Amino acid sequence: MSLVMRKGIKWQYFENSVFHVRSWLGNMYKKLDVRHIDGIGIAPRAARSPPTEQCTFFKFKCVFSSASSKPFGPLSHHKDQIIMACAAESAAATEPVYFTDTYLFTYDDASVVKVDKLAEADQYAVITDKTIMHPQGGGQPSDCGDISCTIAGNDVLFQVKQVSKVKDSSEIQHIGSFASGSESNLCPGQKVRMRINEDVRRLHARLHSAGHLLDAAMVRLNVTGLVPSKGYHFADGPYVEYIGNVANEEREEMIARLNEVIAQLITENIATQVSTGQSGERIVNVAGCPCPCGGTHVKSTAEIKSMKVTRMKKNKKNTKVSYNLNED
Repeated sequence: MSLVMRKGIKWQYFENSVFHVRSWLGNMYKKLDVRHIDGIGIAPRAARSPPTEQCTFFKFKCVFSSASSKPFGPLSHHKDQIIMACAAESAAATEPVYFTDTYLFTYDDASVVKVDKLAEADQYAVITDKTIMHPQGGGQPSDCGDISCTIAGNDVLFQVKQVSKVKDSSEIQHIGSFASGSESNLCPGQKVRMRINEDVRRLHARLHSAGHLLDAAMVRLNVTGLVPSKGYHFADGPYVEYIGNVANEEREEMIARLNEVIAQLITENIATQVSTGQSGERIVNVAGCPCPCGGTHVKSTAEIKSMKVTRMKKNKKNTKVSYNLNED
């Protein structure tokens, strides 16, 4: 949630804290003192600027000394002034339960936040307060599955085809379609059951961890001329792209050495470790190679089962290293 203070016809955004408001006013205008908050209340929607669905307004009584500058135009000639501010309620974040357990395939503790009709025929976006479904991002495709509940004896089924993060938000939306007649029954606050496609989740976890395992193999081989930059962990052609090049005559030997090391790392059955970095970022460590990551991963290198580097290709100043997972 952020605090919004009116400054003439403009609005200044703050953290939701009186301390930050005091600090801002004090820094902007010398000898300005925010004495107290006069009151808290919901303003009429027509009076809200910028408009928000939920907006709590605060009134600050400020005292200006004669030495004060003129922060609010002509009104600053008055010694006492009421400054309107509001706490604009930000969209509720969706808790990414998939962070806690890659193999949590069903979940019964999620509630609907909102249901939006999309422009496409019969397509909706369902946002919940928690989700076990991984959204597409970070080189990993989204999960698929379904969301269901029973309301007044009627079964509601929403089939999720795509999961994505809402732009400029911490919400995660599940995009798909309802079974006939179900959409009118699902509303905010409704408890629902989530189920993801287990086979798809397991495959995505193996593909993503395999990309990290390739990085770990590079480290074990002491390859210093390649720096990982991005990954594509989709089943139709996974790869990791590295900054730096490998001479054409050296690629075949490097591929062979990488495959030997990868096979060894899988045999060693090294546990995947997840931690939090100094800036709060999620760190995933596969085979001793830590990396900021928001994806789903296997519990140990043995669960990747079998992996093979298939090709190295120069891409301008980078090197694209392709791999695949051998079939069980």
